[in-house]
Amino acid sequence: MEILTSKHLKKCLDGTAVKEYRVDQAIPPGFVDHVAPAGVLLHLPNLPRPFFRVTVRRRFVLKGIVGNLTFQVHYLDYSSENEQAVGELVASWAG
Repeated sequence: MEILTSKHLKKCLDGTAVKEYRVDQAIPPGFVDHVAPAGVLLHLPNLPRPFFRVTVRRRFVLKGIVGNLTFQVHYLDYSSENEQAVGELVASWAG
């Protein structure tokens, strides 16, 4: 999966930031299983819009809806290293 665009939704003085990412394909159910080992997973597949959230300790929270072309990342401490980690996690999905 490839990230096509990103945009800042919010940047706070405490170092947190929220970014939205657009990817090249709809998020498939298998992507949730792929990102789950990176942190603590909350997955609600039975909702009308299947929600997932992965909390990567002290770094970021990645959340989205299966089937969407976008997801959000709440950076707990925004840095280029944390943003790169998100990019690598998404790019490593070979689905």
